[in-house]
Amino acid sequence: HNILIKKLSLYTANSPSVAFFKSYLELRPQIVYINGEYSTEGIIRYGIPQGSILGPLLFCIFINDLPLHITSDAVNCEMFADDTSLNASDKNTATVQNELQKSINEVSDWCDKNAMILHPAKTKSMLLATRQKHQLRPLILNLSLKDNHIEQVHEHRHLGIIIDDEFSWRPHITSTCKTISKNLYLLSQLKHFVDTSKQKLFYYAHISPHLTYASTVWDGCSDILFHKLNSLHRRAAKLMMPDLSLTTDAKLQHLGLLPLREKLMLNKAVLVFKAFRNLAPQYLKDLFICHNSRAPSRSMILPK
Repeated sequence: HNILIKKLSLYTANSPSVAFFKSYLELRPQIVYINGEYSTEGIIRYGIPQGSILGPLLFCIFINDLPLHITSDAVNCEMFADDTSLNASDKNTATVQNELQKSINEVSDWCDKNAMILHPAKTKSMLLATRQKHQLRPLILNLSLKDNHIEQVHEHRHLGIIIDDEFSWRPHITSTCKTISKNLYLLSQLKHFVDTSKQKLFYYAHISPHLTYASTVWDGCSDILFHKLNSLHRRAAKLMMPDLSLTTDAKLQHLGLLPLREKLMLNKAVLVFKAFRNLAPQYLKDLFICHNSRAPSRSMILPK
C-alpha cells in the first residue's frame, strides 16, 4: 500500500485524492470462516479489495512504470491489464536471446522492488519465424527467470488469439472452429423452440463474435483455413432458414448477413476509416501512411 500511495502522489502531487486512497486502502481488517470457526482478525497490507471498480485502475497505475525499467532499445514491453509481454526482433537469434534475457532480469528486479511476483510456470517464450527457417534448423531460446527455465512453446494464447511460431493461424482457426461448432449444435436444438428472429439473436451473441474477433489480425490466413470458417458461417444460415428452395447465398441475404469474406473486409475498412479520421489509437494510426492521389479531393491510405 505504501508503494501504491507513493506512486499516486507522484502522479497527483499534493492532491486530496491521495489521502482518500490512503484511507480507502489502509487498516482494512479480514477474517476467514472455515469449518464453523472464525480466524483471528488480520490487517490487509497487500492488494486491494477484490471485485472493486477501482481495482483494475489502481493495478494499472501500480505497474505503469514497469516499461521505464527496461533499458534495451531493442525490446518492446506491451501491457494489457495483468498480461505483460516482451518482444524483440533481429536476424540473429543470439541477439534476441541476449536482449530478452537482460530485460527479463530487469523486470524481475522491478517486481522484487515493488512486492510483485512473477509466475515462472506461466511465463513462456516463442520464437517467430517463417516455416522454412523453422525447418532449416531448430530455433531455440534459452531464457530463464530466477534460475527457472522459461518453456519455449510453438503456440500461445495472447489476448484471445492463439499465435503460433510460424504465423500460420492454424491453431487459432482450429480452436475457433471447435467453439463455433459447439454453438452451432446449440443453435440446431434451439430452432425447434424459437422463431428465426430469436435464432438470429443467438447467432449474434454466440457465433458472430467468434467469427470476427480480431479478424484484422488473422484474416490473412490460407484459403484452406478460411474455407473451414466460411463453411460454419454458411451452416449457421442454413440452420436458421431450413427452406430447401433457397440457396445459401439467398438465405444469407434474407437474414441480412454478409458473406464471411465481405464481413472480414468490412472490419478492415472500418479500421482504416478510423485511422484516417483520427478515431483510432495512435499506435494503430502509425501503421498507415496517407498518400494523396492526383485528384485533389481524393486520398488513399495504405499500410506501411
